[in-house]
Parts: sequence; C-alpha cells; structure tokens
Amino acid sequence: MNFYSKKGLLFLVQIDHLSGEIMGDVIDSFYEAGAKNVQVLSTITKKNRPGYLMLIDGAESTASALEEIIVEECGS
Repeated sequence: MNFYSKKGLLFLVQIDHLSGEIMGDVIDSFYEAGAKNVQVLSTITKKNRPGYLMLIDGAESTASALEEIIVEECGS
C-alpha cells in the first residue's frame, strides 16, 4: 500500500507560562516563518495549572526560523 507523503518536520512544544493572548501572536509568528500548520491543544500541568501543547508542521527549509521562534517567543 502506497501513501502520498511529503518530507517535513513536526515540532512538539509544551508551554505553561504564556497567556492565551500572547499565544495568538506566537501562532501568527509561526505562520509568518513558514509553518504549514499549527495546532494548539489545551492541557493541565502540575498543580492543575493550564498549559498548551503546540504541534508545528513545517518544511526542512523553514526549520531554523521555526526553532528561533520556539526559543525566543516560547522560551522552550
């Protein structure tokens, strides 16, 4: 069985220190840097604190730009 697929990268980032308003700006930054898709899942972290799990889909050519946003804007 053959499946159609493209090469790419999937970044998985856990965030528990940013507000929802800032997350919207971060998502926009990922798209501007070349992300194909960004998904955000709500989570509950230790001590019942809210958090987010981000799935960022991108091409290999945009990896360094996406990594820079993860470090600078997400602090991960």
